[in-house]
Amino acid sequence: MVKTIPMTKARVGLGALVKEILKHKRTYILEKSGVETVAVLDAEELQDLKDALEAAQRLLREKNKETRVSHDTLKRRYGV
Repeated sequence: MVKTIPMTKARVGLGALVKEILKHKRTYILEKSGVETVAVLDAEELQDLKDALEAAQRLLREKNKETRVSHDTLKRRYGV
């Protein structure tokens, strides 16, 4: 589950925010002046996402005989 909160609220309650992220495996998007700026998520979740992206890129390289598939190419191909 992804929640969006103001950066000021995150800063004041950083300890509680970290506990919430770790306990419930949630991702928070922090806003500054109403603009989404950064995501805060469990380190294990981040590693899983990186591993999944690397695996997808590897499969596409094998399928298309390309040496590298950029993140933008993946987004275009799969509408992500």
